Amino acid sequence: MSRGCIRLTILSTFLLSSGLLAVLAIPAAGQDGDQPAQKTPQSAPGVVTIKRAQVKLIDQVELASAREGILKFVEPREGDIVHADQVVAGLKDEVARAEYDTAKAQAENDIEVRYATKAYEFAKKDLEKSEEANKQTRRAFADIDIQEKKLAADKAELQIEQAKWQFDVNKRKADAAKAVLEEFSVVAPFDGMVTDVKKSKGEAVRAGDVILEITSTRRLKVEGMLHYKDAWQIKQGMPVTVTLDVDEDILPAKQNVFKGRIKFVALEVDSVAKDVLITAEVENADGIMRAGLEATMTIDIRSADKREAAR
Repeated sequence: MSRGCIRLTILSTFLLSSGLLAVLAIPAAGQDGDQPAQKTPQSAPGVVTIKRAQVKLIDQVELASAREGILKFVEPREGDIVHADQVVAGLKDEVARAEYDTAKAQAENDIEVRYATKAYEFAKKDLEKSEEANKQTRRAFADIDIQEKKLAADKAELQIEQAKWQFDVNKRKADAAKAVLEEFSVVAPFDGMVTDVKKSKGEAVRAGDVILEITSTRRLKVEGMLHYKDAWQIKQGMPVTVTLDVDEDILPAKQNVFKGRIKFVALEVDSVAKDVLITAEVENADGIMRAGLEATMTIDIRSADKREAAR
């Protein structure tokens, strides 16, 4: 092959390689320089917005037996509404109830107090009459007789204190027996819905065994992450508006807005994302909001500025 042909081949190879490199470099340049980076939406002045916050439950409890025994009844079923202080389940309590009834009867019995009071009144009058007789007639009663009567009166007075003390002890025993009896009952701590029933009538349970679960959605918490640079502005008690991330054809906009307050601002910053956990508590009286949904939190930071200006 001639030298001219060799030079032409080398030049063609160089130009082809340069063209490929230029083509490969075009997307990279567009990503790094020519195409602008996507920006996070800016909040309106005076408010801070947190996207993709999570709606979570506050009031959800598993009600357990306080002691071992046999379930006498489990009244509600899943989906039933229960109220605060309502007895929802109970163990067989015949022995405990009999012990309480006995203790209660003893606590209400004040016969010993009344008898001791009358005995003291009699002993006191007997002493007074003897002393008066000695004033009228010298040595009508010997000194030893007077001392015995004084001792009898003192004893009768102390027996009043003893009877009152025993009466108080009996009341405390009745209170203790009542507390034991109450351990045989399972009581709802708040208004809510029964969302799970794990035990049935006749089953044996041990202390701590879960019988049923109660959930209330009257109030919910909404948790979101906010960059620490913005989190400095968020204070406990600030008003917050929560909007569920659902389509308007599912839930109209007027029903999709909930009011609440900031309840917690985490003291730690996530070491990776540099975010801070923000928690709000929201009233959900109509039961529209549900745990598990995503929402947008809009926090009014101007309320803090107004409080500062008022000081």
